[in-house]
Amino acid sequence: MGALCCGRGSSGMNPETETETQPEWGTENLMIRKDLKGKSREEMADLLFDAFDDDDSGNLTMWEFCDQYRRVSGSEHSHVWEALFHSYDKDKNGLISREEFVDFVVEVNRAYDDEAYIVRMSDAIQAFRRLDASPTDVRGIAKELKHCEGRYEMAEKLWDAMDVDGEGTVDYPQFHAHISQVVKVDTKVLFKGYDVDGTGLVTKMNFIYRFLSRNQNMSDDKFKEQMKIFIFKFRNTSYTSS
Repeated sequence: MGALCCGRGSSGMNPETETETQPEWGTENLMIRKDLKGKSREEMADLLFDAFDDDDSGNLTMWEFCDQYRRVSGSEHSHVWEALFHSYDKDKNGLISREEFVDFVVEVNRAYDDEAYIVRMSDAIQAFRRLDASPTDVRGIAKELKHCEGRYEMAEKLWDAMDVDGEGTVDYPQFHAHISQVVKVDTKVLFKGYDVDGTGLVTKMNFIYRFLSRNQNMSDDKFKEQMKIFIFKFRNTSYTSS
């Protein structure tokens, strides 16, 4: 799939020599091709960006970009997608802008004629649009956070991801299992900071208020991106209460 929208950059395939089998055209793919007709290459690449940009932020983060590629390709080789990310990110600010994305896609596919370009764009757009927004993947979490009214609601989702048994409190083993997935700290010390009452349990209210307090100086965009990653890792943490 990487070669479909990114040419040499993702798979090492050279568009001047590569051969592709003719894809099966379903109704969805034919509709996409119809939408692409008459559009410039830049406009087609712009539609592909929209299929990528799961949270409508106008930028792609490393996490978002690599997760999308991982799920479409079925490959867990994150170093490949990270290297590709840096090829897109021309200004090296850690984000792929719409303009950077469009410019890169058009450039690496320049050797293809117009019909082949449409085929590649339509196949790629279809693949990324089809990604399910499940609650345990980044795409689904991004959509959830988009509907949160503020930081408190986002923190509630993080708590729910850690409180796997729904008891309303979290003990140290449960706390450690999740927190150790996202930060490298002494979790025993951190747990004591959240265990305000000294009961050996962290309550939902204490967790949320302490968490928000610790991150109050973080920008809204950075906070939202952090929450997306934390919730993803919490929800994918294997933990069974004893």
